[in-house]
Amino acid sequence: MFRTCHTHSADWYDLPQKPPSAILLWWAEVPDAMVQDAAAALRRRYPTVPILGCSTAGMIEGSRLHSHGILAVFWFLPEKTRAVHVRARGLASEWTLARKLADALGPAPTGPIIIMAEGLHLDGERLTRALCETLPHATIVGGMAADGERFQRTVLLQDTEILTDGLVAMALPPQIAAVFATGCGWQPMGPPRTVTKAEGRLVLQLDDEPALSLYARYLGPHAADLPASGHHFPLLVSAPGGAPALRSLIAVDAERHGLFFTTAIPEGSTVRLMHASMRDVLDAARTAARQIPQGCTAALMVSCVARRHVLGPLAEDEPAEVAATLGVPMAGWYSYGEIAAAPCSFRNQTICLTALRPR
Repeated sequence: MFRTCHTHSADWYDLPQKPPSAILLWWAEVPDAMVQDAAAALRRRYPTVPILGCSTAGMIEGSRLHSHGILAVFWFLPEKTRAVHVRARGLASEWTLARKLADALGPAPTGPIIIMAEGLHLDGERLTRALCETLPHATIVGGMAADGERFQRTVLLQDTEILTDGLVAMALPPQIAAVFATGCGWQPMGPPRTVTKAEGRLVLQLDDEPALSLYARYLGPHAADLPASGHHFPLLVSAPGGAPALRSLIAVDAERHGLFFTTAIPEGSTVRLMHASMRDVLDAARTAARQIPQGCTAALMVSCVARRHVLGPLAEDEPAEVAATLGVPMAGWYSYGEIAAAPCSFRNQTICLTALRPR
């Protein structure tokens, strides 16, 4: 279904002789110009093949984790795939973005749709809800672009153009079926708290205490490394009328003593700080991989940058153990948020596996 090729430069070696149906590019720790040069080289080799991609916090190629370079995934599918880009700039909401995506994909049925979305400015929860409501019969997987652990700038790619907003999507043909599994591993710590002041994704007070001050107490000397050290302490958010969901910390507002999270957190929400050990994270990945039935021929793995941060020197063990359990070609990336297909939802701190097979 696909094969992969990794490079540390704009040069490619051992490329497929047969033109693929589509190419996905994921990259980390390389400049935009190198990504564009690498994409241009593929465009010259395969003039009519769609090319899409996003920046990441690490690339997964089978059992290997790449922290630097560019990973190309060459898809060989039974019919032509649909690849689109939708800009978010100037749109009123994530629902408008989702409707534009539905229009771009057209009315014909598809197999799973792989989404790669700008990772810092879109509200992942609102985006996923809008996608699932706008495309109710579609299977939507993927996640957000990333920027290592800098949380400064995430970008997308269409053809050879670097894009700074919106999303790109590849719709697999309807002959492709998918099964799914997710794993987390975080456990609650400390008492439940109430969000007493918030503005969208910016949480300013928890139990009337500045949110940054509360986090600093838990993190101690590691507070100086926020937001990266906040990976260890996401919030389990129970918003009024909503199901509990983990939300990752992505930025600090030092002037207002607040914390930015991946989605809006309403005032009045009940939250708990969460934590995880290396063992918890790896156990959750193993459990997710064992839920995938035999008979699949390829797998997509999208895992949260927080999991990689918590695993530290054991980060390579997560894709290695998943790949060994699945026993099929696997590719993916470390993200700023994951889209799970069953049920359709936006996740943080989670590993999302999508295993593919012909119908």
